[in-house]
Amino acid sequence: MSFAVQFAGILLALGVVMAIGTAAVPLYQSQRDRQVLGLDGAARAATVAGAVVTAQTADAARGVACQVASLVETVVSFETGPTALRAAAAFYAAAAPPGDVVALVGPTGVPLAVQPSAPGLPLQAMLSPGLTRICRTGLAGYFAPGLAGRLYAIGVAPVLLRGRLLGGVGYLRPLGATLAASLRRTLVGGGRRGGVAFVSGGRFAAPGPFLGATVAAGQPLPAALLRSLRGGRGPVQTTVDGQPTALAAAGLAGPLGVPAATVLVAQPLAPAGTGVGDLVAPVALAAVLVLTVAMVAVYLVVEHYLARPLRQLGAAVGRLREGDYSRPVEAGGAEEIVRLAANFDLMRERLHAQLVGATGRTQIAAALNSAEPIEQALHAVLRALADLLHAGLVVLVTRPDPEPGGDLRVAVGTRAELPLWSALTSAPGLLGSLARRPATVVRDQLSELDRGPLEQTLGLRDCLIVPLQLGERAKGLLVVGNKRVPYSIDDRMLCQSVADQIIVAIEKSVLLAVSQREANTDAMTGLYNYRFLRGYLDQQLNVADRLGSSLTVLMLDLDHFKALNDAHGHQAGDAALRAFGRKLLESVRRSDLAARYGGEEFTVVMTNTGRIDAEVVADKIRQAVRSMPIPLADGRVLRCSVSIGGVVFPEGSGGDRDLLALADRALYSAKRNGRDRVEFIDLRTPDPAIRSPA
Repeated sequence: MSFAVQFAGILLALGVVMAIGTAAVPLYQSQRDRQVLGLDGAARAATVAGAVVTAQTADAARGVACQVASLVETVVSFETGPTALRAAAAFYAAAAPPGDVVALVGPTGVPLAVQPSAPGLPLQAMLSPGLTRICRTGLAGYFAPGLAGRLYAIGVAPVLLRGRLLGGVGYLRPLGATLAASLRRTLVGGGRRGGVAFVSGGRFAAPGPFLGATVAAGQPLPAALLRSLRGGRGPVQTTVDGQPTALAAAGLAGPLGVPAATVLVAQPLAPAGTGVGDLVAPVALAAVLVLTVAMVAVYLVVEHYLARPLRQLGAAVGRLREGDYSRPVEAGGAEEIVRLAANFDLMRERLHAQLVGATGRTQIAAALNSAEPIEQALHAVLRALADLLHAGLVVLVTRPDPEPGGDLRVAVGTRAELPLWSALTSAPGLLGSLARRPATVVRDQLSELDRGPLEQTLGLRDCLIVPLQLGERAKGLLVVGNKRVPYSIDDRMLCQSVADQIIVAIEKSVLLAVSQREANTDAMTGLYNYRFLRGYLDQQLNVADRLGSSLTVLMLDLDHFKALNDAHGHQAGDAALRAFGRKLLESVRRSDLAARYGGEEFTVVMTNTGRIDAEVVADKIRQAVRSMPIPLADGRVLRCSVSIGGVVFPEGSGGDRDLLALADRALYSAKRNGRDRVEFIDLRTPDPAIRSPA
């Protein structure tokens, strides 16, 4: 039973008990009370509207801005420059709802990258005060006017690097007719004479119906409304087209903490009753008694059915404003308040789902753009996808690639060993058929024809399968399964988006591996180059120094290489270098590093290797090179020899860490003493160059 029906029944019972003749006074007073309650209801509706607008727009905008500002990619983009900033802004704007604007600004609020483009929008004036204030006070979000009288909810978060302010992230969400219409339906009802409007600077800040007319953004408020408000927030009573109307407003905080705009709520009131001046004194005396009893009853009813439920509802809305979306919005009392609480709870669930989805997408993007190995990043992505979809199983299998990192098998929710792509293409069941002919498939329940041995091993009951496409070629399959509820269109779109991001990340990882390999190896011999050698040697020196183990460095130089080049040409010299590189790899352990130092000089780094073992390896290399054939293009075969100098850390180097220079000194001694020989340097002896037998 609604509050209005209960209130009318109580007044009717009191009127029958007291007298029919005294019913006029209670009726009059009841009408006046309803007007007071209408004004109070309008004020509460305005308060609730302000809290909901702030929570759904400004607080949500700040939450998104804080998430974007906390990402490592955002900080890297600010350090990298305008191109990276524009790319980052475009990436984050792609996941934003239509109409929202992502702006990356400098420390003073100057826009550096804006997506989508918003020409004419005074971004610096809108974002600079918020960026300054949030650094001092932690402002939760605010509102500011934009173009054509439109009002924007703005969230600003600073981008910091070791305490230094690089700039900020601004997230702008325009307040539109949809939000005003939703508040109108929830708080005021569907009548023509009510309404909810956003007002800034004496003008409407969003289009939509209000008080029986359709207003446009930037349109001035009628003079009658401005006079009725008298610069305050109400509630006030005015008359619109002969209809008593309650007006109330709630402030929307600007960047400096003072209201920059208001939410204006208009609610029709019941017509006022007749006066009591013509009532005779006895009736007036009786009316006092009736009024007293009625007011007590009204107070109890209002407290039980209206005031206390509204306090509960206000507390629940306050929790939403603070970002607590885990507790449901509940309120008892009148039927209207119960419906209002149910609508707020529905809004809470939807907003919570949107925030969870946005957070999950941000986590997925952050994982795919992180510096972790691709397998770890993909495992984090699949875990986030499983949490977003409430799925018990997520599997990724990719087609083999000639480059490292192209063949991947990652799973969340199962310990079963996943098959190789070659085995998957010949497997029976749904997964095997999709590996052969990739397509997007949704099954809320697998049939017996779909369940092959692999599906049974995985325990797959239902599935959403999306192929990983690179152009016209399928690179793999993304499988989501064992979901507690049926798959929706949003689930399919999310999986397709994640699949597109995954294939880009895999290709990026493969290209990175190729570029790293090319950057660290010598094109002529296939050995590591000087750049990689220096980094590796410094690392192994630190390990040997910390563990007290031995480290040997050999410096090798092909004898008479210049004469070989002069006599037989550079092609013969290149052939000698390639043959020597292959022979060097064959002669050292897999744990040793062979590198081309430059020209005809090569270096070998051997960990956990002392003087005796190092001499054996060095002489083995020397003898292998003497017997190494160097075939020429004309069919001739050349021979060459190598001189080798070595040093052992720490005993041979005396603690000196410049092992390349010491090994080069030993190599020079070997060259000077006849070539085709091995010599080690030992700084502890009177004659530091100690020769090994050739």
